[in-house]
Amino acid sequence: MKKFLFKLLKRSRVSTIYNHKPAILDVPASQPDHKNLLSDSNNDSNKELLFEQEIAKAIENEDFEIYYQPQVNTEGIIYGAEALLRWNHHEWGFVSPGEFIPIAEETRHINPMSDWVIQKVCGQLRDWKDKGLMVRPVSINISPVRLMEEGLVEFITQQLEMNNIPATYLEIEITETSLLKIDKRVLSTLEALQELGIRIAIDDFGTGYSSMEYLREVHADTLKIDQVFINNMNMTNEKDLAIVSSILHLAKGLNMRIVAEGVEKHEQFHFLKQKECDYIQGYLFSKPVPADMYEKLLRIGYIKPVKHDIKPESERRKYYRFEFPFPVLGKMTVTEVNDRKVNLGATKILLKDISLGGVKIQSSLKLPIHANIKFRFKFTLMDEQFNIGGTLKWKDEAEGDTFLYGFAAALNQKDEDRLAPLINKMSVLRNGNQEIPETEFIYDDSNAFLAKTS
Repeated sequence: MKKFLFKLLKRSRVSTIYNHKPAILDVPASQPDHKNLLSDSNNDSNKELLFEQEIAKAIENEDFEIYYQPQVNTEGIIYGAEALLRWNHHEWGFVSPGEFIPIAEETRHINPMSDWVIQKVCGQLRDWKDKGLMVRPVSINISPVRLMEEGLVEFITQQLEMNNIPATYLEIEITETSLLKIDKRVLSTLEALQELGIRIAIDDFGTGYSSMEYLREVHADTLKIDQVFINNMNMTNEKDLAIVSSILHLAKGLNMRIVAEGVEKHEQFHFLKQKECDYIQGYLFSKPVPADMYEKLLRIGYIKPVKHDIKPESERRKYYRFEFPFPVLGKMTVTEVNDRKVNLGATKILLKDISLGGVKIQSSLKLPIHANIKFRFKFTLMDEQFNIGGTLKWKDEAEGDTFLYGFAAALNQKDEDRLAPLINKMSVLRNGNQEIPETEFIYDDSNAFLAKTS
């Protein structure tokens, strides 16, 4: 069975150069609101004209600044960062990218702005490399306006060569909205960038209208789950969880890396970790920071999540969950793979808890969380034998080389009628510090036992 499983494993407007989603902007409260400063303008057209003039000056004077928001794996190790454009106007204070980017796109100022970002990021990567740092890839959002213009591939190639950095240090992010304009030129540009060794990421996934079609047309390397899905994810709402789970499953099936944006809560992070999301980006680990601060983070190499008052739960079930005083010995068998019946041997597992909704087990097997596999579990509780089916719902690492898994149980009415009173009886016995009879508990260390029996 182990060998088999081992083989089995074998924005409405385009978001632009950088994240202009208000939910994750870092705006100090002490900074003035530029809307008030512009309130004496006669009308919106005057404001736009003023904005356009100031944007042109900012590009010429290089008044913009690049912040970096780290992307980490589920252990907190820095994988890379997203470059985010910031504008701190000398009179207005902080100006939201959500305001100046659309105007820059309409006036085509976005093209020199995009090239400036590419140039500065490449120079920064060279600087970090020269300092002997472990350089991580940086993702740059490219506006559809710039994608439609000629010369992007040549410009990026020139910057890579001038700074003597490999193309693998760069990732180009394109939004679903930008793909509304997709044509042969855009596809050709993306393919040429990939041939250089640059990765392509689809940003804000799920917010467009033709997501599946884009995945067929664009052979992207990374899928970024838009923060709207993460921020609105209610951990007790099955629909919310199903949407995020489905996106993760889709990306895994396409062999794409997955980045979840806007992760701010421990419970969001823990859910994504259980679902084997590759990388996390959000305030839980770090807000966007200036280059010098990101350099300090690179030197450390990892980031701890911020402290949180709410203790994350490994799972949420609508049924009462009984936690065994000691692990219960059981056997697990794979019965179906991709809707095909299979006949494999059984492997020993340890049951950690049980409810009418499912079981939590510990195993030495590394199971694929997103694969279409069905299981059966055999175990005995108080001399009652059970043989129930289940599907894998989440995964977490345990100590040593073992893993914890949560399975949704497919109980028939007969098994449910037998199990419910047993759970009640075992709860009474455990609460009274009495022995639970006729149940094969394992009193040895779980990791050592599984290592010995695997």
